[in-house]
Amino acid sequence: MTELSLFQKIIRVLTFPLRKNPDFVIIGAQKSGTTSLFDYLSLHPQIVPPAKKEINYYSHAYRKPYFWYKAHFPLNTDKRFLTGEASPYYLDHPCTPERIFKRSPGIKVVAILRNPIDRAYSHYQHCVRRNMESLSFAEAILSENRRIEGEEEKLLLENNYNSFSYTYFGYANRGLYGKHLKKWQKFFKKENIHIIIFEDLIKNPPEVLSSLCDFLGIENIDSLNKKFPLHNIGGYSREIPKDISSYLEEKFREDNIELSNMLNRNLPWTK
Repeated sequence: MTELSLFQKIIRVLTFPLRKNPDFVIIGAQKSGTTSLFDYLSLHPQIVPPAKKEINYYSHAYRKPYFWYKAHFPLNTDKRFLTGEASPYYLDHPCTPERIFKRSPGIKVVAILRNPIDRAYSHYQHCVRRNMESLSFAEAILSENRRIEGEEEKLLLENNYNSFSYTYFGYANRGLYGKHLKKWQKFFKKENIHIIIFEDLIKNPPEVLSSLCDFLGIENIDSLNKKFPLHNIGGYSREIPKDISSYLEEKFREDNIELSNMLNRNLPWTK
């Protein structure tokens, strides 16, 4: 999406009472296909996207006024359509479920989850490319607990606190999907949470998107006859050192079991 001009931003803020409340939110996980999923939905004639994909109001930008957030969405015309956003930091931020629930208790929540080891490595490479990480992958994983220690508690205690280390160095923590989804289930009904497995989306996009359209209550996206390329893919070697991969397999083992039970299915990344 093109960047809005200052004039367009002012107009959006002034007209925020006339703008539509979001019908759905894609909460992550980060580096798990949220950009692709959002772009696929944005092609749908019954969906009008916001001014930008990642608004991050309920996580990183919560100190801003609510009208700033509302100004990102389209005008609420008589035409029947849905709108929503995709902020992949929402899934694991400890305050986000309650914040969203207080504003939009009926909103539909979509999560897309990827093999947590692959996700962690992609996340790490993303930080390396942006010169935010100088450690090796093994060093970063083994240093993670020390780097993010106490940060979740600070986020819960201080309403306007943002944590660089929790956001960028929580490589394994952000893949504890069972742990994070339990927080969402405390606030949102099971029928209002839709969970997609990234590996399923890669294998069979039409089937996964058809199920998502049913969840959102819109026409099946298959009728658009679109192809579904992946977006936002970083170029890097995907060879993870075996010793650190084994370490992460053990670290994720219990959470994977919890997630599997939650979804009532086997996960494609577990043996």
